[in-house]
Amino acid sequence: MSASRKYINRDLSWLEFNRRVLEEARDPSVPMLERLKFLAIFSSNLDEFFMVRVGNTQQKVQSRIPTGSGADQMPPAVQLEQIRQRVRELVAEQYRCLQEEVLPVLRERGIVVTNTPEATTASVAEHTVGLLLTVARRITLADRGLRAGNWGVRGRCLGIDLAGRTLGVVGFGRIGRRVATICHDGLGMRVVYHDLQPPPTGWDWAQRLPLDGVLSSADAITLHVPLTPATRHLIGRRELALLKPAAILVNVSRGPVVDEQALIEALRQGRLAGAALDVFEKEPVPGVHPLCEFDNVVLTPHIASATGETLRRMALEATEEVLAVLEGREPRYRVV
Repeated sequence: MSASRKYINRDLSWLEFNRRVLEEARDPSVPMLERLKFLAIFSSNLDEFFMVRVGNTQQKVQSRIPTGSGADQMPPAVQLEQIRQRVRELVAEQYRCLQEEVLPVLRERGIVVTNTPEATTASVAEHTVGLLLTVARRITLADRGLRAGNWGVRGRCLGIDLAGRTLGVVGFGRIGRRVATICHDGLGMRVVYHDLQPPPTGWDWAQRLPLDGVLSSADAITLHVPLTPATRHLIGRRELALLKPAAILVNVSRGPVVDEQALIEALRQGRLAGAALDVFEKEPVPGVHPLCEFDNVVLTPHIASATGETLRRMALEATEEVLAVLEGREPRYRVV
């Protein structure tokens, strides 16, 4: 019997069920796939879990979820519907892609929304640095040429050293700071950054500048800002014109932060050394993206956080957030 199913027919309360599953989720002897499967049951599909549990046991679901006065006298079907409704309100947003337009509606309805910001920090930062290195050293061009039997492609693959150059970080949060640390400590880059928040303590080696100052002084710019009305097309024609002709732009934040048409124009006019994007204005990308015409552009399909370790961290953190709300505690990473 799979680990994700073995508790369902037992007479356990909802909270006890979650505690046991979380305990087993941390057990290294349980195969990773099994852990992800049963974490997914209640962190991504709680509604279905309740239907399966009640359908199998034909018993009243035990829960500390408030269901109103006289709940003990309610028929199981009524209790189930109230529990399912409450669970829908405990939105643990594992993939951090909740549309900004939805949040005001959720706030108005009193629906709790959390996210898992720490789960993706390492993987997204590593992907960012990988994209930067790939563009700087023209790795994808070299790979495609050699696969096509063209050894002579090496003549088109003159790259640049990142050591001693300036990295510009737009958005100096968890991921931005992680990227800055890797590039500063590992690659020997100078770091400048722009952020609306006061500079964090202990980061004196990174210089805070206005956005225009970062764009005009950096050899490589990496974006790590949320998508808000203020950051939509944060990098447009005016901002791209500030970049050095030899600069590289990397976007792993949200697609609409960059005006893609303006970026295409800049690349066609040779006003940019290269770019790398993991996110796009329209996702999924319909057909072949216009940016595919450029040899100095690297594209990945929104996979910066796509690692097994990150998925496990996301599942655990999302589940713990759900449990916090169920138990009446304040979640660590409340969005609404």
